[in-house]
Amino acid sequence: DDPQQRLHLNAFAGLTEEEARPIEWLDLGVAVCGCAARDGRRIVADDIFNVPDPRTELVKSYGIKAYVAHPLMVQGRLLGTLSFGTRSRETFSENDLSLMKAVADHVAVAMVRMQTERSLRRTVSELERSNRELEQFAYISAHDLQEPLRQVRSYVQLVKERYGEKFDGKGAQCMGFIYEGAERMSALVTGLLAYSQIGGQDR
Repeated sequence: DDPQQRLHLNAFAGLTEEEARPIEWLDLGVAVCGCAARDGRRIVADDIFNVPDPRTELVKSYGIKAYVAHPLMVQGRLLGTLSFGTRSRETFSENDLSLMKAVADHVAVAMVRMQTERSLRRTVSELERSNRELEQFAYISAHDLQEPLRQVRSYVQLVKERYGEKFDGKGAQCMGFIYEGAERMSALVTGLLAYSQIGGQDR
């Protein structure tokens, strides 16, 4: 079943759990709310017990005398429907219909806001996980890079101690450059590690 072609009953009032169970899922085009969802327009069904309409058979079975289904649309995208029914009257007044339309519009906006906030929370969570993985990678990489740099410094120091007197001025200068380069590289790696572990604002 394609969930995009079906409506799911998320909330209801005036029905028991047992009564609501058979209509938990409803295909588009079935009953009043399914037709409102399929066509993207409000359907008002008045005097249901006296006006034959195959779309109203389902709500009629619940004793509903008048029923209105609003598609919840935002920028042409269907989010669902919001329906109102009554067992006590055959029709709704114009004021009733205006109020229902306003409520439906507010619900649609609230649903989009909730979806956006959920998506934002998911993105933030993924970003935090990615940052933790990056910090861990930076820490491991920095540790792995420091080891060969320590060896370079150690061997340069050893060569200077054992063979230093055999170098001419240029050779001794080159050994100094190697040692200083390893020191600078070590400082850069340490700095990058520290940078990766502080917050964006602190940076």
